Amino acid sequence: MAETPVEEKNVVQLTEDYRITSDQRNIILQKRYQRREGKGRNAPLINEYDYKDVGYFGNLKSLLNGLVNYEIPLSATMTGKIEDAHLRIEKLRDEIVQHVLDKVNLLQHNPKLKENVDGDAD
Repeated sequence: MAETPVEEKNVVQLTEDYRITSDQRNIILQKRYQRREGKGRNAPLINEYDYKDVGYFGNLKSLLNGLVNYEIPLSATMTGKIEDAHLRIEKLRDEIVQHVLDKVNLLQHNPKLKENVDGDAD
């Protein structure tokens, strides 16, 4: 069962695994990961999730191209599986569109959330 990510200010959830945030200079692509109990690759996984930065981009188009590059490994497109890559790109596009539409609909139907996103609330 997927855990619902915590809504944060200035965060746009693209898919279950990717979201966008920003700083003063960059649009940042973050990927969801499962946390570990301690440090190191051998530490046991725990039932908590967080996000880590996977790319810094100057504009949204570059970020989306980066997202496609992370999700569609170059090796898959070079081994004759162009159709598989094409289907994954379409699925990724559909997931992004659905997440954005869900967020827009939520904001339209809940003025208090819209205030928080717009920065008008305390």
